[in-house]
Amino acid sequence: MAYDPSLPADGSPLVAAEMRTQLQGLKSLIDALAGGEVTSAVVDSVQTVPPGDPAQVSVSLSAGVLHFSFQIPHGADGLDGTPGTPGEVSMAQLQSEIGATARHPSSVADLALSVNDPPTAFEVQSIANKIDELLAALRR
Repeated sequence: MAYDPSLPADGSPLVAAEMRTQLQGLKSLIDALAGGEVTSAVVDSVQTVPPGDPAQVSVSLSAGVLHFSFQIPHGADGLDGTPGTPGEVSMAQLQSEIGATARHPSSVADLALSVNDPPTAFEVQSIANKIDELLAALRR
């Protein structure tokens, strides 16, 4: 029941008896370590390695604690997806769109005019000027 690090061979089908032998061999190695008693286990590191590199793990025992370090290959890049909707806009596009929106009418001051009966030409002109100011603010 000795552990063989070359098993299972890459690309070989999994065979229960071979896997069982490997696991029993690992258990025997762990039991044979000084102290022999494992009280806990920690993962010290996980590193990503290039696609195609083999996955690797190392284990050590220190004061009853199993220490694991893993090296795991990341997947190969996939195909490009379909383009999504545009995201950010340029400052020129933003200013153009803002320029096309109306301003808030609160930027136009009150008329504050008392109209006579009949109104004078000055009063009528003041009303017309205020309407023009309001329309200009709403158009931007």
